[in-house]
Amino acid sequence: MAFSQQAVNWLAEKYGFKFPKMMKLPERLKVVQAAMEKGDSKALKVYVQIGRFLAHAIPWYKEFYDYSSMMLLGRVTSGLGGDVILETARAMLKDIYPATAEEIELIVPDEHFRRLGQSVAAAQIPVIKKR
Repeated sequence: MAFSQQAVNWLAEKYGFKFPKMMKLPERLKVVQAAMEKGDSKALKVYVQIGRFLAHAIPWYKEFYDYSSMMLLGRVTSGLGGDVILETARAMLKDIYPATAEEIELIVPDEHFRRLGQSVAAAQIPVIKKR
């Protein structure tokens, strides 16, 4: 959940965003994204922190999965915020986990696929039948 709308909401509130109680998470994400597009420093902090979370998660995932590339998908990665997540994660990987930075390629598809790709990828997961 560190890369989700829940994370954006938690971090946004931590960094000073105020939302109406009844506002749903997708709408809160839109508020933060709009603030990011306007250069809001609080929104920037949200995306930098998510990039930090990602940078620390990548080597951990490597402990369990054999992979050489990771595609970032989902609405949270849309717009300038997604670019900040990617740049932050890459920079931290190089500084803190240089061997992992050389092994793992972070991929971000075009804007349309970032938003919809997560659901397309989930739809492609095969069903495993129990015997």
